[in-house]
Amino acid sequence: MFQQSDLNKDTFLDKRELDSFVRNSINNVFTESVIDDDTIETAVVIADTMFDEADASNMGQLSFKGTLLFRSPANMLGEKIANMIVDLVTETDALEKDSSLNQF
Repeated sequence: MFQQSDLNKDTFLDKRELDSFVRNSINNVFTESVIDDDTIETAVVIADTMFDEADASNMGQLSFKGTLLFRSPANMLGEKIANMIVDLVTETDALEKDSSLNQF
């Protein structure tokens, strides 16, 4: 699924494609009642930071090319980002529910 974020089909993931993937995946997986714009922007910033950490060559792109023995850097990053998105939305939703209960 993450390889579908390669918009220009060059077998590399860049930050523009990553931004598009994060925004689309959040909107496709979670309902609007669970997420808000701040959560989406936070996910984009964290994903961008994770991309910078994974980009060891500082070329601004990660390869989708892998082998049977080794997964590609872009796919490994994709799994980490998907987990981060789920954790972020779950935690922010729980915090919002807790704060709404404390208002009364």
